[in-house]
Amino acid sequence: MSNKHIIIFSDTDGLHEGKLADAFASHGAQSTRISLMDCQINYSSKSSGLLIPGFDNCLPDAVFVRAIPDGSFE
Repeated sequence: MSNKHIIIFSDTDGLHEGKLADAFASHGAQSTRISLMDCQINYSSKSSGLLIPGFDNCLPDAVFVRAIPDGSFE
């Protein structure tokens, strides 16, 4: 699992997110915590249509959804 990038979707940056990041790192993967509220869907984009902060039209190798905030997925 070397050189892999995993997103941890969570609204908090607490103990559990840190433990997840450490576990991924112990297997050679880099992780980033991002809130789902900061992501967008853009159907006019020629890429995947998912806009994730810091990923410039690229997708991560994997995601771990820790928490989904109240709201909608418009």
